[in-house]
Amino acid sequence: MAAWCAENLRDLEGWRSTGLMMSTPSDQCAKLFDGALRQLVSWSDCDYLGGLDKTFKDMEIADPEAVLPRAFYLGWQGLGTGISTRIDNEYKLKLEQLQVDARNYGNTREQRHAEAVLLWGEGKMKEAVSMWENILLNHPTDLMAIKFAHDAYFFMGDAKGSRDSIQAIISKHKGCEPCYRYILYLLRRVPLTESATRSLI
Repeated sequence: MAAWCAENLRDLEGWRSTGLMMSTPSDQCAKLFDGALRQLVSWSDCDYLGGLDKTFKDMEIADPEAVLPRAFYLGWQGLGTGISTRIDNEYKLKLEQLQVDARNYGNTREQRHAEAVLLWGEGKMKEAVSMWENILLNHPTDLMAIKFAHDAYFFMGDAKGSRDSIQAIISKHKGCEPCYRYILYLLRRVPLTESATRSLI
């Protein structure tokens, strides 16, 4: 991710202006969440931010109680490392606390994200995907929901579901959103290719 992106990360007002409000009061946390999300989606470390791991750590320092950033980190762990509530009690406790905090001070979108990562952590893959798709119905530019839903479809071997998910939202994007090039355009093509390949087998 180029330094230009890191210098133009969305603060609270930036998120609010795109209809994706965050409950954290920290502008720095909001920016670092944006930075972590862009790095994960683009599969590249940003030297300006010190890489993804450091961005996650700095994001937690900026606001340890932020709902959406915590959901993002815990979701990344669940989808990226295979950790689950069945084998890791500490992870389970963090997800449970996230649910409590989301209900207490998170907005509706954040509550749904918190629930989705809990469902995934419990091994309820289809239910988690359904929750991310529910988020996208009202927030089609929610990059976190797009990324996690796509990854989930991939792990479930559901190329058609991934294709349909992207096709349902891509027309609702202007083409100037962060990571549009990396996620929407590329993810639309990959599932189509996979589906076409399977149809020939």
